[in-house]
Amino acid sequence: MILLSISSFSPALSKTQNNSASIILITGFKPFDIYDINPSEKIALQVNNTIFQNYTIKGYVLPVNYTTAPAKMKQLITDFNPVLILSLGLAGNAKEIQIETLGINLKINPEVKYPLLTLNKVNQTGPWIQRATYDIPKIISQIKKENISVEQSYSAGLYLCNAILYETLFYQTETTQSIPMGFIHVPQLNTQHPEGMSLDDMIHAVHAAIIAQIS
Repeated sequence: MILLSISSFSPALSKTQNNSASIILITGFKPFDIYDINPSEKIALQVNNTIFQNYTIKGYVLPVNYTTAPAKMKQLITDFNPVLILSLGLAGNAKEIQIETLGINLKINPEVKYPLLTLNKVNQTGPWIQRATYDIPKIISQIKKENISVEQSYSAGLYLCNAILYETLFYQTETTQSIPMGFIHVPQLNTQHPEGMSLDDMIHAVHAAIIAQIS
């Protein structure tokens, strides 16, 4: 596998001086539950304010909260009018990059003793399913070219990762927007778990997803 730093991934990728008109929005989450490190947070912070070709990458870390995370995402969409949205999150048991397909209108509260008893809709007025609007086959193919383990996933779970995917897609239908958007789960870092993945590989996977979508 060829490992590239952010600065060497492309001659055009560097810290931005806000001279790029088209925004790509990358979001991650803060640590949660038993995980004191969330790789998605590290990725979002590391790619923030970099540029690729004529695109400025904005990376933001969302709060781990069903109410404030979607609200922040809507604010970011309004502020930046991005041409692509890639949301990232940690899947603690994953061993590969997971490209999510569907946002499901169901959620649970994982902080109670019996989480499934709290099963409820993410959005009371929305449909049951929202399909991600990024190019899944092309993204998977591009990540595989980097020799990074990747698979398509049809379930983003019943927690906040699924909720932010669903709410962001539903918000676009409400506002008649058509920004390509999807959710990518990353495994734990290899410093967290022996079967985890390096931060460099995760960042390369995100870059590959961007290339697949904009090329």
